[in-house]
Amino acid sequence: MPQSKPLTARQLQQQSRVLECTRELLAEQGYEGLQMRVLAERAGVALMTLYNRFGNKDDLILLALRDLLAGLAQRANASGKQGIAFAVLNAEIIADQILETPRYAKAMALMLFNGQPESPIVRALLVNNFEQSQAAVAQMLERGELTRKVDSALLARGLSVAGWSTILLWMKGLIPDRQFKKEYTRAPLMVLMPAMSEQALKRYAKALR
Repeated sequence: MPQSKPLTARQLQQQSRVLECTRELLAEQGYEGLQMRVLAERAGVALMTLYNRFGNKDDLILLALRDLLAGLAQRANASGKQGIAFAVLNAEIIADQILETPRYAKAMALMLFNGQPESPIVRALLVNNFEQSQAAVAQMLERGELTRKVDSALLARGLSVAGWSTILLWMKGLIPDRQFKKEYTRAPLMVLMPAMSEQALKRYAKALR
């Protein structure tokens, strides 16, 4: 949320607690069950403070989601990996987070599937994902990991579809928890495989099995 001045250390700690509690309650109660009054009690803040600082429930849910996604992205970026290796690592990090908080992940997926095209959560979980995939494909091309005979936009859409299809199959019980990380990590490689250079194919042959 926009701030008129930088947050103090105490405010940052309070914000972190509120966002964590928001994710916890979403996992426990779902969107309809998340009540601002209950959230304020769990986070240890006044209800009025919650509204003044974070706006309405939808604003707060979106901020909690963006906070989580930013943390995951920071972990992936800190690795220094690029191209296909970065895509694989990013998939591993996301898979670990989904398995760590499965009910929250399912709640966010349901909000995405039910959201309108212009919804902020669609932007956060789908549009941004597609744009990031486009940038990743461009980097893979520059690194020579993919052949030049590819439609980068089509490939980026394929990466987004593969990831969310795997999550949907997991949500419906067609992929068990014990296999989810492997399937989710392999999904982008399966999309990229037809366009991979010979060297890249050799490097990721084991992961593609």
